[in-house]
Amino acid sequence: MKKQTLNVIIIVVFMCVAAILLHQFMSVAETATSSVQVYIIKPITSQKILPDTSPSSFPLAGKPTDNVIKVSACKGEYEPASLVLRSSVSSLEGVLLEPTDLKGSSGMIGRNNIDIRTVKVWYQAGTAWYDIRSNPNAVLVPELLLHDDSIIRVDTQTQSNYLKLSYPEGIKYQDISTRIHSSERSVIHDIKEFPVRDSKAFLPVDIPAKSNKQFWITIFVPPDTIPGTYFGKIFIKSRS
Repeated sequence: MKKQTLNVIIIVVFMCVAAILLHQFMSVAETATSSVQVYIIKPITSQKILPDTSPSSFPLAGKPTDNVIKVSACKGEYEPASLVLRSSVSSLEGVLLEPTDLKGSSGMIGRNNIDIRTVKVWYQAGTAWYDIRSNPNAVLVPELLLHDDSIIRVDTQTQSNYLKLSYPEGIKYQDISTRIHSSERSVIHDIKEFPVRDSKAFLPVDIPAKSNKQFWITIFVPPDTIPGTYFGKIFIKSRS
């Protein structure tokens, strides 16, 4: 399979005005490939990004042609950014996002301070996203931030969620979509009986054809960061 690579450029600028502020600029590098589109969006928004959401309704950061996000933070804070990859007529297999160190004349922010996760879409009660009242229906909601996107499998035919359990003898998926009355007691499972483990590092993810996949990027500003301008990239790779 042919390996593809796209670049997202990160420029981090620190300015001291009463406090240290972080201004993060992310832009998509020009690319000739037509198999995937990259949309840099606002991370905090009321708009749900689902696999079939039209890009025309994405909460883009700035003008569609700008491909720029600005985020502000103080030293010691965590700040989010987000992007959506949309596949064309072909599916994308083994998509991996790899950040580099952020380097500048004042020093470096190591890549270990950049955490990338998928935004998992799964089924929740019918009022999810807009209300907290009980509802027996099921709707898709972009809710979980995961290093391992496969920890949850979603069956759109039955509107069910399946959780990956990592037993010593192997992997098993458990249906966790049983509807219970809100008055029933919750059951707390022992970790040995219900071994749920997300990966410590970001794992590749597949994106079906003509589908969106949202990614969540969290940048930590170390307390000892020196004001300055820092540059880096996020490489977006896929096996197909």
